[in-house]
Amino acid sequence: MNTMTVAPAFFRQFIHPADYVKVEKQLNMHLIGKSKVFNTTFRMKHTDGSWVWVESYGKTVETDAQGKPVRIAGIHRDITQRMESELHERKKTQLLQFINKTRASYLQNNDLTMACQSVLAELIDISDSQFAFVGQMKGDGSSSRLFIHAISEIVWDNSSFSQYAEYKKRNLYFSNFDNLFGTSILTGEVTISNAPNSHPNSKGVPHGHPRISRFLGLPIKVKDKVVGMVGLANKFDTYTDEDAEFLQPFLDALAGLFYAVELEEARAVAEEKLRHLAMTDSLTGLYNRRAFLDECISFSKQHCRGCVAIVDIDHFKKVNDTYGHDAGDQALIAVARKIAKHNQTPNVVARLGGEEFAIVMIGDKKEEIHRQLEALRIAVEEGRVTYKTDTMNLSISIGATFIKDTFEADFSALLSLADKALYRAKEQGRNQVVWDE
Repeated sequence: MNTMTVAPAFFRQFIHPADYVKVEKQLNMHLIGKSKVFNTTFRMKHTDGSWVWVESYGKTVETDAQGKPVRIAGIHRDITQRMESELHERKKTQLLQFINKTRASYLQNNDLTMACQSVLAELIDISDSQFAFVGQMKGDGSSSRLFIHAISEIVWDNSSFSQYAEYKKRNLYFSNFDNLFGTSILTGEVTISNAPNSHPNSKGVPHGHPRISRFLGLPIKVKDKVVGMVGLANKFDTYTDEDAEFLQPFLDALAGLFYAVELEEARAVAEEKLRHLAMTDSLTGLYNRRAFLDECISFSKQHCRGCVAIVDIDHFKKVNDTYGHDAGDQALIAVARKIAKHNQTPNVVARLGGEEFAIVMIGDKKEEIHRQLEALRIAVEEGRVTYKTDTMNLSISIGATFIKDTFEADFSALLSLADKALYRAKEQGRNQVVWDE
């Protein structure tokens, strides 16, 4: 406990920056008569350079002729031990709360970036820092990058403005790890730097960037693999190993969320692959019959003009008998590629089975569609399919029916009409386009 006489300016220079506004406000309230005594707690700089918590109690004991205070008498009492204990317990509670908040946000929105952004301000507050970021590793090996889920808004020039704009679009990545924060990524260890350029991996910041006086890098790990990191900068006091240990539960929570997201993404990729396999003809890569009919249902829900066509490879049995089934497969693949090349989106093509293919071709005029089908027929006729030492000449027959409006159209009936037209094309000598009558 200390009593002393000090000038206001001398007193103010020892107040911790984070507490300065609060102390000034309460002091001014007393000076203008809004409070009977000045009573507050704050951090004050000790002569050894450390910060101590003090409780300050005082009151005006002398005023001038106008009644304005000219002298305040009071005491300062060192309450560091009590405050640090209370703060630690309070921060533990706060840490648990925003860990739960992060998890709840992710579970509610299934959005990891939103969850990280929702607690960034609390992370900065609980760590007594000025800046922070949360990142997750994406990719493998030399192509791996750190995707930034959340970062403090630091914009100091055009380049940083562009970077922050990318962050707002969820497209900000760090790929250069030859720097201070990259140390945690590369080593998997906590990185502590409490003085500019004191760390061997310290690098200069871009021109105009706010000065980074202290830095704490915290790796996020899953089974000893670094999957991300938290970076903190410019703590008022020095970063310590105790800071890293205190925030470890948050890192563990993020590790669990990152792992859950990776599993979810892997499951989605696997489901997409299965869906693709279920919809795709394994030989040609085109839609199969089931997927084609699903696409037809989609067309029946919109207004379009076009045609349904069935394509059949002429004398395909002879190809198999003459050159073998492997050669026949190559013929199917070659024709499938030409059909796909001549029918870009929104057209839909599929292999119905055997040597038969189906097309839904969108177009306003029957004459224009006919020219496109003719171009496909000629492309197959003029092409050559080589298999080992053999060269095969192929041709196709096409049966087609025009659709004035696909909305609520019966595509099963349209396929039947196209099939009848194909039958007539075969009867009339093959290698031609025939429309239903």
